[in-house]
Amino acid sequence: MEEKNSDIKIPKVTRTIQCVNSNDNTIMRSLVQTVSFYPTVIYDANDGELISVNYPDYKNFEKIKSPEIPGYTPNRESIPTEKIIYTSKNLIKKIKYAPIKKKTTINFIDKVTDSIMSANTYINKDNEDIKKIISKSIAAYEKKGYELNFNSFENSRLQQGEVYSITFNHKTTQFMTNKHFNLETPLNPFYDKGPRVIKEYLDLKRKTTYKVKYLGVEEKNAPTDNLQIIDWDRVITADNVTGEIIQKTKWRPNKNKYEIVTTPVIKNYHADKKQSTGKNVVMDNIVEEIKYVRNGKIIPITENGTRLLPNRSFFYRTSETDPTKVEKTQVLPNIPGYFIDQKTINIKNYNKDTKVIYATSNKNQKLVPTISFNENVQKSLTNFVKFKNS
Repeated sequence: MEEKNSDIKIPKVTRTIQCVNSNDNTIMRSLVQTVSFYPTVIYDANDGELISVNYPDYKNFEKIKSPEIPGYTPNRESIPTEKIIYTSKNLIKKIKYAPIKKKTTINFIDKVTDSIMSANTYINKDNEDIKKIISKSIAAYEKKGYELNFNSFENSRLQQGEVYSITFNHKTTQFMTNKHFNLETPLNPFYDKGPRVIKEYLDLKRKTTYKVKYLGVEEKNAPTDNLQIIDWDRVITADNVTGEIIQKTKWRPNKNKYEIVTTPVIKNYHADKKQSTGKNVVMDNIVEEIKYVRNGKIIPITENGTRLLPNRSFFYRTSETDPTKVEKTQVLPNIPGYFIDQKTINIKNYNKDTKVIYATSNKNQKLVPTISFNENVQKSLTNFVKFKNS
């Protein structure tokens, strides 16, 4: 029986794993997997004759992980499971190893925040490939509101183990009155997910007023108030990446001084100012008041103190060239039936009335000093003219 068993073949199939470099040279000892096919043998029970030899239908080479070789990287992670039969030929499988290149990193840096936005590592890429990748990345960042500041890789060749930096500033948008912007439109036209125009960006205009207001004159004779409108503007700068307002200029007026307004001459009144002050423009609504006061008047009276023409008022004549004054020399009114030796009088106090005595006869009249009477304070000393017969 033993002799007969020794004639039965046990097939063996091998799978050799060769680790080679790019030149197909072996760089480490090969790994050999062996599978043996042991048959099922049937003999005749009576005479011991061999009836049959049956081999397994198939067997498998087990999956084997690619060996780690220092300084190299394999082109595959493993050699997979493989089915064979007892008549299969011996197999040879190759794992190609390439020298491991040191990692080269490209950092994309936000210079404004001094932070790395992304870091990309490249292995086994040539210069042109990396330049294309960088170019696409730069274009993508620019759409988001970034502006290329410096590309350290641009004029370099890829050096293994080096770290290259590509830095970006933030683009900005200036909002000013001569440019039109719509609310809620993207700051970056090609990036809809970024910051949008908000109303704070458009706070660019203001108006203030300067009014010269005239007081003290009855309504029908009052001059119209003078109104000046000052337009202000400014420039607002926004960050296209963050949407933050990074600068607001000072408000600028369309003129630096208020226009000087000459005070109108109003009959029977005198003002406290010849003109408005014309000060520097300020960002506030300003009212400058110019106050008029009614002129005093000449009150004709008789020698016994009776007022002549009580229904008429003879106000001092206001200066034609200076709204703050009355004419120093006032012409006395002519009253029929009454006489006065001089035609005019000089006025010192614009606000006080002056009583003038008119005589009924003009024979041998002489000008004599007398006491005049103010309407409010009796027997006060003022200048008025009195005429009487000598």
